[in-house]
Amino acid sequence: AVDAPSIVGKTQKTLDLELESPTTGEKAFVQIKSHADAHAFSEYEKRFRETSAYERMFFIWHSGSLSENIKADDITLIGPNKLAGLILDSGLSRWLRKKVS
Repeated sequence: AVDAPSIVGKTQKTLDLELESPTTGEKAFVQIKSHADAHAFSEYEKRFRETSAYERMFFIWHSGSLSENIKADDITLIGPNKLAGLILDSGLSRWLRKKVS
């Protein structure tokens, strides 16, 4: 199950970030991986499905074999291509150049 919320400064086993929509109250958790494959995604999808604490999950990764074309109810996947587009669209290209150099 998802181990959240937590005391500030403590480690949470499953999620990297917890979000709440100010307009709908919908809660989501965000899992960010540097490398992801189908097995890693499957593990987090299982944890998400086992909890009632969140209505939505975001799974974000920048490398690995996980397909960016997977469709899963209530889960938003942001892989390398979409992530790169979001970085460019939000003006973070300078930040990205510094990170890779």
